[in-house]
Amino acid sequence: FSYSGAGYIYLQRAVEQITGKPLNEYMTEAVFTPLGMTSSSYVWRPQFDAITSIGHDENETPDKKKWKPDEAGAASTLNTTAHDYALFIEAVLNGKGLKPATIREMETPAIALDPACRICTNKQPAQLSTTLFWGLGWGIQRTNNHEYLWHWGDNGSFKAFVMADLKSKSAVVLFANSTNGLDLAHPLVNDAMSTDALAFDWLK
Repeated sequence: FSYSGAGYIYLQRAVEQITGKPLNEYMTEAVFTPLGMTSSSYVWRPQFDAITSIGHDENETPDKKKWKPDEAGAASTLNTTAHDYALFIEAVLNGKGLKPATIREMETPAIALDPACRICTNKQPAQLSTTLFWGLGWGIQRTNNHEYLWHWGDNGSFKAFVMADLKSKSAVVLFANSTNGLDLAHPLVNDAMSTDALAFDWLK
C-alpha cells in the first residue's frame, strides 16, 4: 500500500468523464448543496478572501499570500471549513446519500498498513499493522472493540485531521493553519475521541 494523491486526480478524471461535468460543478450538485456545505468549493470564490486563514511555516512565519486555485484538483484544492467538513462526516456516519454497499466498503479494511512507511513503492513491508488499515478512501483503526475512520490533510502550511467513531457516531474535525498543526492535533484528537489515535505515529 502507498497513499497516492495522484490517484485521486485519476479518480477525478473518471468522475468528470462519467458525469460530463467539471469536478467542482458535480461536487457542488451532488455533495455540497445537499449537505448544506455553503463554504466549500474546489475553485476559489471571492467570499473566501474574508474567511480563509493565512498559513504559517514551522518557524511561525506567515505566508505572503493565499493560494487561490482557479482549477479543481481532487487531491489538493478543496477550500472548506471545519463546520462544513463536519456536515460531510455526519453524512458519512449516517449513510446520507450513500448506498449501503458503499458504506460497507468504506468501513471494511482492504489492506493492512505498513507501520513503518506511509509512501511505500520500493520495498515489501517487514510487518503489517494489526490496528491500522485502509478501506475505500478512509483509514481505519480497530482497537478496544471499536472501529474508527480517519483521514488527514497536508497542504504545506495547512494541516487537517478527522476521526470518527463508528459505534457512537461521534467525530472530531481539526483544521490548522501551521506546518506544525498535526503536532497539536494528536493530543486534542486523543482527548476528544477518548482513545489513542494511532494514525499520528504512522504519519510521523
